[in-house]
Amino acid sequence: MKPRKHYAIAALASLALAVTLGACSTGAEQKTVTVTAHSRVTVVPDVARITVSVVTEGKDAVSAQKANGKPTTAVIEALKGLGVAAEDIQTTYADLSPIWNDEGETSRYEMRTMLSVDGLPIESVSQAMEACVDAGASEVSGIEYYASTYDEAYEEALGAAVEAARPKAEAIATAGGVSLGPIVSVTEGYQDMSLAVTQETPLASVEEKATADGGLASVEPGQVTVEAEATVSYALH
Repeated sequence: MKPRKHYAIAALASLALAVTLGACSTGAEQKTVTVTAHSRVTVVPDVARITVSVVTEGKDAVSAQKANGKPTTAVIEALKGLGVAAEDIQTTYADLSPIWNDEGETSRYEMRTMLSVDGLPIESVSQAMEACVDAGASEVSGIEYYASTYDEAYEEALGAAVEAARPKAEAIATAGGVSLGPIVSVTEGYQDMSLAVTQETPLASVEEKATADGGLASVEPGQVTVEAEATVSYALH
């Protein structure tokens, strides 16, 4: 699937300012001004992760566990049938618990298995969710969105942060009665990688079939924000 680009840049200036003195290679003092600036790029996500749960009950622990195995396997096979790679399906939680009656005695057992499904293209999430439910899933929840274009968006945000630093430095230089020179150094700030994906799984085309309510549930990804920070030092003349 070819990545889609939807960018809107809004550079945000921080309040963190520092004027420093440094030594140049000749040993003479060089006056510098250092400012920190932030920028923000909004991106329409194109990849998602969902959480699928299979919950079953049984009169004892063994029967509850056995009852859970078949639908869990069916859900996994249904996802693979859509083209989801085995390495993108992970069992993240499994719990076997007693259910107590009013007298405080164990009446039956409940088995819960949770699967995390990664790398789903946004346009295939609805089909994947329905396929899981049809195969025996009890719950489908926790949709998380990512951008396969994260690296490109971050680089653009980082460049915008560097650009946003210059007007701040010029204001300080003007107020101090000096001229702003070239950039002496640039330091990248903290980078949040939570929106990045390393790959995406191309799902097979699945015809949307009608359900009792007339169709598949709509999935709207909205937008996510990629932020960057840069600390820039300029020479003063």
